[in-house]
Amino acid sequence: MTIAKDFSEFFEQVSPLTDFNEIVRQDSFQEIPDSSIVIIADIQGSTQAISEGRYKDVNTLGAACIAAAKYVAGETSISYIFGGDGATIIIPPSLEDSMRKTLSEIILMAEEDFNITLRVGLVPVKPLF
Repeated sequence: MTIAKDFSEFFEQVSPLTDFNEIVRQDSFQEIPDSSIVIIADIQGSTQAISEGRYKDVNTLGAACIAAAKYVAGETSISYIFGGDGATIIIPPSLEDSMRKTLSEIILMAEEDFNITLRVGLVPVKPLF
């Protein structure tokens, strides 16, 4: 496996999977560059909110994090996973400051407009491994 040295090379080296069964094969995975930033967004108390019938609010806020990341990224490729009650997003370091500002606004919106606490963390990849 070739490891991309920087974020711009990463998406050039990743091939899309064409068969769902490929997801369990070790050679289907690609290491992300050490310079990447992982964003983890999670709705606090989402299970309770969903049991109260607020699943649309929960899903909306999780999806809003991805929509914001895609907006901030513009033409820059990013990777993300929607988790229903949050999201995991991988961005290059060049987007970190803009994402912090944008996600802070979503956290405020979640609190003020939805009365829901959205927790967000940005973690550099390098210390994780």
